Amino acid sequence: MNGKAYGFFMCNADKETVANELPDLRRITQAPSALELSLMDDFSHIKADNLLKPLIHQARDNGMCYCLEATLPGSSNRVAAKELNDMLGNIYNSPLYKEGDEFSGAIVYEENGKYVFYE
Repeated sequence: MNGKAYGFFMCNADKETVANELPDLRRITQAPSALELSLMDDFSHIKADNLLKPLIHQARDNGMCYCLEATLPGSSNRVAAKELNDMLGNIYNSPLYKEGDEFSGAIVYEENGKYVFYE
C-alpha cells in the first residue's frame, strides 16, 4: 500500500525556486527518505478521480497555484498527509516567503472512499 496526499498552496516564487527549497524542507522536518514528492503548477497533470477534481478546482479558485503530491510507500494516506503537513507547516518560514506574504494551503487525502482535509 502506498499512502498518498495532496498539498495545495499559494506561493509567489516560481516553480524552480520552490522545487529547490524542497530538500531543505525535507531535512528540517526529517521527512522519511522514502517520501516521494511531485511539485506541480499545472493542476491538469494531477491524476484525479471524480472525487478529487472538485477540490482541485476549489484550490485553484482560492488562489493556490501549486500542488505538492506526496507518496509514501508502505503507509496510509493519513500518514502521507501528516508528512506533507509537516513540510508545508514549515514552508512559510522558508526563504520562499517574505515578511508580509500571505500563506494559504490545504492538504487532502482519501479516506473511506472520500477526500478529507488533514487537520
